Amino acid sequence: TQSHGGSAHLAMCSRGVFQLSRLNIQYCDWGGSSKGVRLLLDQLDKVKQEMPELNVQLTVKRSRHPHLDGFYVNGYRRTIGVKNQSPREVLDVIKYLRSAGGHSALTHNGKHVYKIGRAS
Repeated sequence: TQSHGGSAHLAMCSRGVFQLSRLNIQYCDWGGSSKGVRLLLDQLDKVKQEMPELNVQLTVKRSRHPHLDGFYVNGYRRTIGVKNQSPREVLDVIKYLRSAGGHSALTHNGKHVYKIGRAS
């Protein structure tokens, strides 16, 4: 599958469980920047057949740009804006959130990489 950045990758599972527990799709029901999300919602049944483990919640907020909120099993939340994107691009962002692990990126400064948590 294609990720948000365009590179191919496999779905992220930890012990056979997808880390994305809930996906919140926020969009405007009349705004132009939400057109791609609204067109994708017409195909939502097909998307849910492709990803049956996905728990999708829809939120309509008028006069707001659309975005996707991914909630992960460890409590981490990732938000990605999908303003003025096509339905295919929005689907790519959904697949990216689904395949991402539920953790923030490691911080680094120069040559050193700092890992949060216990050293392995």
